[in-house]
Amino acid sequence: MENKPSNQAITTSLYYLAPLPRYQTEKPFYVNFPVTDATGVPQHNILHDRHDDVEVHDVRGREHKFNIDIQGFQLLRQPTSMTNDDFGIDHIVRTKYYPEIVELLTRTLRATRVVPFEHTVGSRISHSTY
Repeated sequence: MENKPSNQAITTSLYYLAPLPRYQTEKPFYVNFPVTDATGVPQHNILHDRHDDVEVHDVRGREHKFNIDIQGFQLLRQPTSMTNDDFGIDHIVRTKYYPEIVELLTRTLRATRVVPFEHTVGSRISHSTY
């Protein structure tokens, strides 16, 4: 399948973080490991609101039109020295990719300090017919 940009929007439902007063003094969090009730620590403090009829547009070919200071996000292309297999090896990601990301964010956002602390490795699931 070819990745061609589409001018058509799709309409869907999205969940956004609910604007709770607690988030003025407490950051939203989710603990990524099992927390037992005996500790008294909640697994999360997150509440989402569902928003229906949200239009989602394909931005391919228009990436340059988005700026973090205006839209709240920015799309960047950055070459990497990593191979696809490298992304599955934690210590390689931390020693090779983290410095690349630090440099990119420092340069792009004019940040004085960038501290990567966690990453998630995604994978594509191939569906085969047997």
